Amino acid sequence: MDVSNNPLLETLFIGGNGFSSFDVSNNLLLETLSFSDSPLITGNIDLSQHSVLWDLRCENTSVSGLNIKNGDTQLPNQLKAFNNPNLFCIEVDDAEAANAGAIIPYSLWEEDPQVYFSEDCQLGVEEHLLTRLVLSPNPVKDSFTITTKQEVLSLKIFNLQGKLLYQENNPNHTLNIANLASGILFIRFTTAEGVITKKVIKK
Repeated sequence: MDVSNNPLLETLFIGGNGFSSFDVSNNLLLETLSFSDSPLITGNIDLSQHSVLWDLRCENTSVSGLNIKNGDTQLPNQLKAFNNPNLFCIEVDDAEAANAGAIIPYSLWEEDPQVYFSEDCQLGVEEHLLTRLVLSPNPVKDSFTITTKQEVLSLKIFNLQGKLLYQENNPNHTLNIANLASGILFIRFTTAEGVITKKVIKK
């Protein structure tokens, strides 16, 4: 199928048709794209030039990468990207917000548990782990919330001099640090996937 001569194309459904690849690089006005139920489609799908794509459906494929970093943190508004066992990273404009589900349209995003969002899917494991755990608010006065899909096994809080101030196993998603002195704190999280260290400013 060749849609390269259809630059005004806004909607394309090609799922379930046995395609192993597709090319929509000349269809930059696409608003809706679906290639769901296409297990023969593999590799990295680059949709970074599609700045008006608001509905993307790619369930049940064999893709190993998805780039939707198109300059607009609100798009796509709907993303269905589950049942993709080879997909681990989706490239977006605001990885922290995407991982935290902090932007309203992201509530319409569905992806597999192993998927993380990054602004650069070529980063190493440690950098990806950092984007998958979000602390808010920061700076913090009394308590902060831990937002992550990872299992947090333990945490330790250190001051700027490296002194251990607090530690806890299997912490809750909300942690009260009102009794700690103001200043810069480093919180080291041990997760099932690795160790993550975050800097927090205590008011």
